[in-house]
Amino acid sequence: MASEVPGDDDRVKVPGKAAASGRSEDGSMPNAAATPTLADRLRKDLRNPLFLQAYALMINTAITAVLGLGYWVLATRLYSPPPSARGRR
Repeated sequence: MASEVPGDDDRVKVPGKAAASGRSEDGSMPNAAATPTLADRLRKDLRNPLFLQAYALMINTAITAVLGLGYWVLATRLYSPPPSARGRR
């Protein structure tokens, strides 16, 4: 006796729609190139004003930290400590 439950062959296939299993129409897994790259995610984030300002703040903080570190490294290389900073012995 034939089963009344529809099989895979009875399903209507809609062009351009992937199956719910995550596989493409031909049954293969989707192409890895379809996954968004870091550059794609960054471009998408930069369209959002909140993320744009957050990234600007992070970049500003990093640049300020590098410049501050450079200043103190340069200051210690160019100048000797004053006599009052040498300690008493």
